[in-house]
Amino acid sequence: MNWQQKKILEYMMLGQQSFDYIYSLEDSIELIFYYGNARKIRVPQEYKKVLIKEITPSCYMTNEKIIEVKIPEGIEAIY
Repeated sequence: MNWQQKKILEYMMLGQQSFDYIYSLEDSIELIFYYGNARKIRVPQEYKKVLIKEITPSCYMTNEKIIEVKIPEGIEAIY
């Protein structure tokens, strides 16, 4: 990831460096893109007391370092 992409991600996350995802927020969270460095990921059930219910297909597909993703109960859609 180059510096421009990183700045875009920081802007989209509004400085929330503790959560390694870009997400959309309505009544629940939809995970759109993971930009962290972990090889094994445990998807959280919530972020800031808002439930995570959906994961987009592009969320992890560009990260070739990931070897495992654990998905909790409560995720309603992975598309």
